[in-house]
Amino acid sequence: NLPIAATTCTTLRHWAHCVSRRTYKLDAETLPADKAAHTIRFLTFSGCMLETASIKAATDELLAVLLPPPSPPVIAPGRLRALKLAHSPAITDTGVACLRRNAPLVEDVDLSHCIRLTDAAASELAHLPSLRVLSLASCSRLTDSAASSLARCEVLKHLTLRGCRALTDATVRALCVNDALPLLEHLDLSSCVLLTDESLRHLASARRPGLSSLGVGGCSLLSDRGLIPLLEHAGERLASLTIYGTLATDEAVATCAQSCSMLTEMNCTRCPWVGDAGAISLVIRCAELHTLYLGACPVSDLVLQTIGSFAPQISVLGLLGCKLSERGLLALASCSGMRELHVDAGSGLTDRAAVALASGCPQLEELYANCCPALGDEGLVSLARHCRRLRSLDVRGCARVSSIGVRDA
Repeated sequence: NLPIAATTCTTLRHWAHCVSRRTYKLDAETLPADKAAHTIRFLTFSGCMLETASIKAATDELLAVLLPPPSPPVIAPGRLRALKLAHSPAITDTGVACLRRNAPLVEDVDLSHCIRLTDAAASELAHLPSLRVLSLASCSRLTDSAASSLARCEVLKHLTLRGCRALTDATVRALCVNDALPLLEHLDLSSCVLLTDESLRHLASARRPGLSSLGVGGCSLLSDRGLIPLLEHAGERLASLTIYGTLATDEAVATCAQSCSMLTEMNCTRCPWVGDAGAISLVIRCAELHTLYLGACPVSDLVLQTIGSFAPQISVLGLLGCKLSERGLLALASCSGMRELHVDAGSGLTDRAAVALASGCPQLEELYANCCPALGDEGLVSLARHCRRLRSLDVRGCARVSSIGVRDA
């Protein structure tokens, strides 16, 4: 049975169970049922494997126990504010219907990777009047009809449909027609592979204010024809943009730098037409930029030298697959706030560069340096000794790193 030690706590606000690789048997007797539980506002069961006679009924049955009709409920109607059920493959439309009936004021719902959900679930969710944050990432059975339902969520601010591969331009049109989703600020459509530039034109023509966060990474049909008008429309409101794996070019990135000067996060990994010109434009014009992923883009040391001179505020930098040299990485040593750096075999990380980074970037917390042939014990030990906040150091495949260096580090 699942131990619930918090059932006697009169101030209980957050009851979470998220344990990987373990299986628990759940029923009404193992759930908190006293008055303390009536104050639960946040409930997380993400990734739980629920074992009963019928796997399909398990999660729906769980929700029915947690969210029954009044008299008295385990969780009082209207009290629940957030429900996290990500990676729960057993939940179905029936469970979502239960949520809609018995927790009508829920504001934050995460149903990502709940692969049994269909458009009927979206229809139920559309009836939640207080829904502000919704994730349906990788719910592969959703179609464009789901978007027509979700467009009725008047206070929705965050919508994640990442990896819903059946969605087409019709989805985006439904989310933008007339006054749909007037408060929407964050939209993630990454890996919705059927989207075309028409979707971006719908977003650009929407009546609502520009988005503050947009993810269209992995949408390989998107190009400058859709991106440039959208970025011009978004303006300074846009703070985060993900366009990895698209056909974006330097022109689109330069437009972003010019129109979206308050940008803080940019991911253009695997954009083969984004090179020095676009990246340098971003670095110089976007003074608030702190996260930049350029993996597998044809950029040179000049970009890193520009970052060192004009953007020392950069704290997260991704350079996997980039062809760089030691000179470029030495320039990054002036980024004193660097917390996370991703490099690999072609990035030019040597012992000398590692020593410089260790000295100049004392806030470094994560360094991913797989297969860097010129990195050895000297660099490893220097990083470990100077970067006191370092919590993740990946040097797999670095042939010059020995067991002695690992021991001394």
